[in-house]
Amino acid sequence: MEKMSIQVVLAILLGIMCVSMPITPSSAQNNGLCWNNINKCITDHASQSAVEPKFDPASPSFNITEFLCCPLMVQTAQNDKECFCVIDTVIHQDPSLASNITNIFSLCSIVDSVASLDNFCLGIAPTPAEAPLFPMVEAPMMPVLPPL
Repeated sequence: MEKMSIQVVLAILLGIMCVSMPITPSSAQNNGLCWNNINKCITDHASQSAVEPKFDPASPSFNITEFLCCPLMVQTAQNDKECFCVIDTVIHQDPSLASNITNIFSLCSIVDSVASLDNFCLGIAPTPAEAPLFPMVEAPMMPVLPPL
């Protein structure tokens, strides 16, 4: 059980890191810089997992929404929509990423599908509410991204 949670969290982390890598100023015409901050946040939390129980998947006080930097993602979606929505372009360019990204966004209470992300980015759907900061005892199963 404990190993499964660690594997799931590592799969989530890998998914976000893989997603954020192609979003660079050159590929996003300087609009994807906020994803560098989100990636740094997640990387920092992963490196703190040994000393910070809320970032340690094996700890009972593990908080997946903080680990995944959900508050930063929500804040970015609310305050820098243009940058945040660069991820929509990435998903449409590589649909194989859609499942992992929307699962993460769903955990963060941002959007729960590509269609809802499209609607948010087009201004049809409202800005997401502040992400809940709840600990998850058992994370849902997430598909693992294939090697690049």
